[in-house]
Amino acid sequence: MVRAMNGLKNVTSIRVVSRGIQSNADFFACAKTDYVFAVEAGSDFAFNAQGASFGESGLFKTPLDWADGVVLRIPHPVPSNWFTFLEKCFAEIPIVNKPTGIATTTPKSWLLNVADLCAPMNMCHSPEEVIAFAKIRDTVLKPLEGYGGKGVLRILNQVIEIGGKRIPLQDWPAQAEAQFPYLAMEYLPRVVEGDKRIVVVGGRVLGAALRIPAEGQWLCNVSQGGRAELTSLTASEEHIVSSLRPLMQKLGVVMYGIDTLMGNQGHRVLSEVNTMSIGGLLDMLPIDGKSAAEWATEGLVEYLVSKQL
Repeated sequence: MVRAMNGLKNVTSIRVVSRGIQSNADFFACAKTDYVFAVEAGSDFAFNAQGASFGESGLFKTPLDWADGVVLRIPHPVPSNWFTFLEKCFAEIPIVNKPTGIATTTPKSWLLNVADLCAPMNMCHSPEEVIAFAKIRDTVLKPLEGYGGKGVLRILNQVIEIGGKRIPLQDWPAQAEAQFPYLAMEYLPRVVEGDKRIVVVGGRVLGAALRIPAEGQWLCNVSQGGRAELTSLTASEEHIVSSLRPLMQKLGVVMYGIDTLMGNQGHRVLSEVNTMSIGGLLDMLPIDGKSAAEWATEGLVEYLVSKQL
């Protein structure tokens, strides 16, 4: 995306700030500072495992008010006050995605605002509430701040799976970890047909990739052993995208990933919304001769320019 952004007419200079650099430790720990250490990112900029792109010789001090706009791309985990901190640091500078928008949509509980697009679900604050929900249907429990499939539990036929072990649900309250609240969602056995990631920038769908779980598994995350293959949107997914678009715009969320699963009613339903560190672009096919990264950066820069007018 950095390389693609370098070719746009409204972009004169790009500086990249990494939290992997010790010099930036205070900033990424939400300590008050007026500057960060950055590298100038040209058309040949690239990341590597050894961090050579951020060699000490290439780093220089950059004041926070240097930029006309900020593109935020940072994975979990972050400090609890990270998004509030960013809003204060760049109070006069537009950020995509808007930090308050990310903070609002990142907890799994935000899905309750669009419950009609999802499988049946309920917020559970105690083991008793989980047991009541799971009496009616097989269930998946998601920690509100979880990511990458971590901490997700499954309840089938009143038996809960925890760390590879199966425990009768009625015995679970005595062993329940202090992870509450959970978002309880109906388990969808057709998850083996894949978890589809759809990437949207502005009003444009950049593509979709179907993530298939590893053999014998039910979690589709690539980090959990799944694999990805290209696919297209169904009519139900088109409806999900059109329903989410005005909500995302209102929150200042320009780029987001939507995950869908095959529901028990035979059509795809919304399972996740990712507005923080959106993956999947490399899995998308080019559109009209442009890569998904090029389309994404055009949409992000267009938004930033509109905020300067």
